[in-house]
Amino acid sequence: MIAPRKDTPTAPDTEVAEAREALQRVAASEVQAYGAWRSFDSATEAVRAVIGEIGEVVLARSIAVSPQDRDAALLLTISNRHLVALEGLSMDASNADAQDVVAAIAQALDGAKSLRFDIAARTPEMPSSARSWSWQALLEALEAPRENAVAPGIFTDVKALSVAWLEVETGGETGPEAALRALHHMAKARGGFVGQVDQFRQDRPHLALFSMTEQMFAVEVSWQGNLLLAICEASAREDLLAMWRGLVAGT
Repeated sequence: MIAPRKDTPTAPDTEVAEAREALQRVAASEVQAYGAWRSFDSATEAVRAVIGEIGEVVLARSIAVSPQDRDAALLLTISNRHLVALEGLSMDASNADAQDVVAAIAQALDGAKSLRFDIAARTPEMPSSARSWSWQALLEALEAPRENAVAPGIFTDVKALSVAWLEVETGGETGPEAALRALHHMAKARGGFVGQVDQFRQDRPHLALFSMTEQMFAVEVSWQGNLLLAICEASAREDLLAMWRGLVAGT
């Protein structure tokens, strides 16, 4: 006598999807492995990769993230797909929300488009504080920044295309001394006009290019009341304009 067939239980769709993703990660090329340099199309995609790494880690780990051609590294302590501690960021983590963390990561990477991920510790000391940020919250913060926040994508990508930059509101700057002097002079000269003739567009996205020499030009990017000044090589002009057109078309 044949016993009646019993329906075989199946895993929920979410578990199936997670298992499929895990198998895909195992089968991924060696370029994704720890210790290998990974290149990205934009600085924003590099930040997204850091957040993605947080989403990959379940058991507690400390992960070092190193931008290419830089001495400094970002150290992330991760557990159960949550960022629980971070070192190398210029921020007060005790009161930071996900948006603050994403902005600080972008600033720490400073426009880098090539990163290396390394395991710094497999059993890191966990902080006593219960504060943490899930990778989902960080990803949402990256993709949907606060209404009054600086557009991190455009600022970060302009920095990546520049030889020197000055973020006027924060005072952040990078570049050769002579180029930074020129940018500070530009910021001072611009300040005299803002209160007189430029108030009507302070809250509007704004891009301006100024020729300096045949090889160099200056850039002014204004977004939601925040100003970035930069100096770029002439070869970056088309990439910069294409990036700006794509941004304003989506706003």
